[in-house]
Amino acid sequence: MTDPDGFLDAVHRRTGRVISDARASYAGLDPELERVLGDVSVLVGNSGKGTRAHAAHLGWRAAGGEAGAPVAVNVAAAFELMHLSALVHDDLIDGSAERRGRPTVHVSAASRHDAERWVGDRARVSSGVAVLVGNILWSLADTALGTVNERARGEWNAVRTEVNLGQYLDLVASAQGGADPARIDTLMNLKTAKYTFERPLRAGAAAADPSNTGLLEALGGFGHLVGRAFQIRDDILGVFGNSSVTGKPTGNDLREGKATVLLARSAAVPANVAAGVYARVGSPDLTDAEIEKMRTAMTDDGTLEWAEQEADACIARALSDTDWMPAHVRADLSELARSAADRVR
Repeated sequence: MTDPDGFLDAVHRRTGRVISDARASYAGLDPELERVLGDVSVLVGNSGKGTRAHAAHLGWRAAGGEAGAPVAVNVAAAFELMHLSALVHDDLIDGSAERRGRPTVHVSAASRHDAERWVGDRARVSSGVAVLVGNILWSLADTALGTVNERARGEWNAVRTEVNLGQYLDLVASAQGGADPARIDTLMNLKTAKYTFERPLRAGAAAADPSNTGLLEALGGFGHLVGRAFQIRDDILGVFGNSSVTGKPTGNDLREGKATVLLARSAAVPANVAAGVYARVGSPDLTDAEIEKMRTAMTDDGTLEWAEQEADACIARALSDTDWMPAHVRADLSELARSAADRVR
């Protein structure tokens, strides 16, 4: 999204101050604390597009808040730090080696284990480091939020629980090898829609005007639809994305057996069941030829086209419910929605 007021710069300054304060309090106690907080600072400095920060700001402005106000910055900074925490944990869960052009936290810790001749099991120690770095970011997110009213705090408390429940459900659903559409809808809602769009929008609005229940509900509905579209696009990229664009190996979601709307739909097609197209989905040693067979099935049986149309329909429904909002907010919500939908592959 565009950022004419430099809002993201203000958010980055806020996250930077939170980390600086933590370093001032704890780094002097032990060199390793200085190191880990320095690593956290690098992670924050290598942040992404600020989707959740923008969503929180839009909610704030939709409720009448002044653009770039400190409370809005704090709410946005909290969501950005929580997002980084989730990414650190997500990378560990998925076994990802790289994030935004840098080694992931558990990979870096494993490299240190080798280079510095640490004792103990390498995998256990490096996994533990990633869990704890993610937890540090989670704690700093609470600090960044600062003082907000009870309604906004309620939105924050809810999303903290929801994102973890969604991650858990995603992990277990993939491990169980099931592709139940109802379960996938639930995990999409918890893991993506609420965490990326719905709660940031609602928290921003609640921080500005906690009494405007109608607006909170409208923004929540908008965020739910945009989040669903965003996750469907992500599922498409996980199977059909160009690795040079996505930064992930092509078809990696199939090797991991990710529970996605694409897999749920295509795996239920009788011809695919009879041919055993998805018999080995979730196998780490899935070959490129097997992945191509699955991709072809999803294309031929109409799953890919259905998913593209479903994502577009979600965006259209979301935008149709914003006509009553102020023009400047409506334009920015439209941009937020389209940035979620127009993800190249």
